[in-house]
Amino acid sequence: MKIINLKLPIKDNKDKNITNTKSTGDLDEILCEEDDAVVGISDGVLQVNVDDPWHAFNTLLSCTHIYELFSTPSATVASIRNMGRVALRHPLSLEEIISHLVEETGARIDLAHPYTSIEYNGWRIFMQLEPQGQLELDATRISSIPPLTSLMDPLLAARTLTLLMAPSTAVIVGPPGSGKSTLLNSMLLEIAYLWPNLHVAIVEPVKELILQGGWASRMEGPVSKLVRLTVRYKRPDILAVGELSTDDVWSFIEAGRSGIPTISTYHSPNIWKCLQSMADAISLHIPGAKEYTVLRYIDLFIITRRIIDRSKITRHVSSVYLSDGQRLIPIYIYDTKSRHLSEEKFIEKLPMTSILGDAKQLYENLKPRHPVKGVFEDLPPLLPISKEPRTHAIRTQ
Repeated sequence: MKIINLKLPIKDNKDKNITNTKSTGDLDEILCEEDDAVVGISDGVLQVNVDDPWHAFNTLLSCTHIYELFSTPSATVASIRNMGRVALRHPLSLEEIISHLVEETGARIDLAHPYTSIEYNGWRIFMQLEPQGQLELDATRISSIPPLTSLMDPLLAARTLTLLMAPSTAVIVGPPGSGKSTLLNSMLLEIAYLWPNLHVAIVEPVKELILQGGWASRMEGPVSKLVRLTVRYKRPDILAVGELSTDDVWSFIEAGRSGIPTISTYHSPNIWKCLQSMADAISLHIPGAKEYTVLRYIDLFIITRRIIDRSKITRHVSSVYLSDGQRLIPIYIYDTKSRHLSEEKFIEKLPMTSILGDAKQLYENLKPRHPVKGVFEDLPPLLPISKEPRTHAIRTQ
């Protein structure tokens, strides 16, 4: 398959009605065909052979190779499987497209309500109106939930589920687009399959997680308030928060301290930035909180990464750390290969019981479902950033 470089479309100020139309025979590669519409690649840019902007937009959404669209008045860029990001030859007409979306879904967007999020034809679409009147649109395909072991080393899946049921307060950490929500969704799917009688309560600022099977409930809105209401009145067995902001960290910690497995996603580029950000967030409740303070309240850190190159975007779990209240214990590290904490050391870290009974027995029951890959090592603990100046304590891991 041809590697596509990201090229911004060329503006043509002479013809305001210029389209993405080009004959099928002129395309280097056809991505999808639907009735009279064709999506393909020509000269390193994306093309749709449709004149009508609304028809062109829906044609792009129906193309299964495309999973993201980012559009401004000056450029439209698509993320395409196995190709990376490719620009549309001529930007979409956002005014017409957003007008159609508002009519179809009943969404509201104006200067008093400058942004909104909707679901449309299997896509989650975020629309924004800038103060100067410029429109922007970002769309992400709502994909099916992948199996947990397609995102996480099989043995690591068994260990992570065991630790979560300890119970633990866990966060999936990574930059935007690194697969945090997808991983959380896959973990919830696995939990629903293994233990369908457990009540999983989901709290989200905006609907993102997909519920499939098991016993689950959902609340959407202000996270801190809904987390407290959920723990108090719904009495869940597991709490999942779709996305955690710094304003919501303390309510999340309080839920974890109640003794139920609690898990969320958190935007941060690495474990050290995560600890710094969370320490700042909880300092309102614990004056003088430092990075090492966070380790008393968050038990499990799952770190994800996103790598962008010219031909594709890859996402993976790069490391997993267990906190013992003072140090970070590496459970898993991926560099050139999967490296697991030795079995003996891992079992030493398990508590006596979990919410499902004996923790060691739970782990033994999960292991046959998630066979071993990678190698075992005695991975050394990492000291958190302490009272030393931060410039002396930042780690490169």
